[in-house]
Amino acid sequence: MPVAASLADHLSEAELRERYLSSPRRSEGIRWHALVLKSQGYSHAEIARITQRGTRWVSEMIRRYNADGVEGIRDRTQDNGADLLLSDAQQDELHQLLQTPHRDGGIWTGLKVLAWIEQKVGQELNLSTAYDYIHRLNLSQQVPRTHHRRADKDAQEAVKKGV
Repeated sequence: MPVAASLADHLSEAELRERYLSSPRRSEGIRWHALVLKSQGYSHAEIARITQRGTRWVSEMIRRYNADGVEGIRDRTQDNGADLLLSDAQQDELHQLLQTPHRDGGIWTGLKVLAWIEQKVGQELNLSTAYDYIHRLNLSQQVPRTHHRRADKDAQEAVKKGV
């Protein structure tokens, strides 16, 4: 059985831990966690069990870290070559629009955001694109609370006033 690779000394254990705790994405945090555990002497099998990944994945993370240092662990899905559909100005415009009611007087929904984006870029898109932009702008869909159609508003007000 081959001997498990040791960890290169690109960063100290404290620096690895800091990267783990401050990772902006969960997937990247798990990679740093694996390296912290390796620096503490855990075996590949133990790291795989703790991180809920396979031993092959653990070996690959250690290999990437040893070969490329910090750059080898960074989340590569963020720059997978896909360009953003909306420019910065269009994203700002969308952000401003989402702060106001929709032109039909209702709330903004994923479908309404999607229609707006499709109109701007001139192509048909998937609904997940609208939600990606909503999340990219650090917004979430806010929906008013529903009210039962047979609710007695006078009785509810009386309860609120303590009558």
